[in-house]
Amino acid sequence: MPNKPTHHFLYFTRAEKNGIIAWLILMMIIMGFPYVYDRIWPDRYPQYADVTAALDILEEVNPDSGYAKKLVPGNREHRAYTNRNEENRSLGTLFYFDPNTLSAEGWKKLGVRDKTIETIQRYISKGGRFRQAGDLEKIWGLRPHEKEALMPFVKISAEPEMVKPAFPSKTYERKDFKTREPIDINQSDSLAWVSLPGIGPGFARRISQFKNKLGGFYSVEQVAETYGLPDSVFQHIKPLLRVSGPVRKININTADENELKAHPYIRYRLAGAIVQYRQQHGAFQKTEDLKKIMILPDSTYTRLLPYLSVE
Repeated sequence: MPNKPTHHFLYFTRAEKNGIIAWLILMMIIMGFPYVYDRIWPDRYPQYADVTAALDILEEVNPDSGYAKKLVPGNREHRAYTNRNEENRSLGTLFYFDPNTLSAEGWKKLGVRDKTIETIQRYISKGGRFRQAGDLEKIWGLRPHEKEALMPFVKISAEPEMVKPAFPSKTYERKDFKTREPIDINQSDSLAWVSLPGIGPGFARRISQFKNKLGGFYSVEQVAETYGLPDSVFQHIKPLLRVSGPVRKININTADENELKAHPYIRYRLAGAIVQYRQQHGAFQKTEDLKKIMILPDSTYTRLLPYLSVE
């Protein structure tokens, strides 16, 4: 059996050797770049040691200030310096006071800043009032340690009772509309209707238009049929209404379909049926002959009767 050529595991082709060499060169460049960069630009960034040295010099010039320590980043004295300085500051003379009546001079004695005093006085001038010690929390600009120190000394006086001014009582006379003279619903114009309680220009116009389409009212109750008129308003003005005069008649033997259906009580189907009945049976001899039309309800006939005529 012929021997197969073995491929040694350390054997590399020419392309593989070139790739390995290129990779080694690239790694050397990357690892050496920081060293070369520092050699070319050595003073680009200040070293922490230089900052520390500068602070040491500042401390030597004014050793009692402690300012250098407060500036060192990460120093706990630096982080708490401002708050501790404010808290240790003297508030002034503490005494019991009512924040609602205390003057500006009194606030100054307590150690409150002028700007904060202006805020307090502006709050009171606009109707604000302190009702308990905790209301000092409302004041913008009053520091937490100031509120904590001042609240135990707050004593609020009892709120004065509000005295209502005495006004002379005024008696209004109620107008009794029932004592006025009623209006004729067929003769009155819009101005007469507007004079009634609850009737405005809109309702007055609707009532007049409804009357004209009907051909006049034969009953006061017909006013209640006006579109949109509340029953409560009608019942209120009903005693002020009266009716007189004849209504306009419709000759059911001569009126065409358009004339008939223009009346509010005659629908278009009924108008067509009246004309058709007249064509088939001749003229109506009397108004009661309309009852022979099957689609005419008795209620409609009763409402319509005062407007009907056969001659």
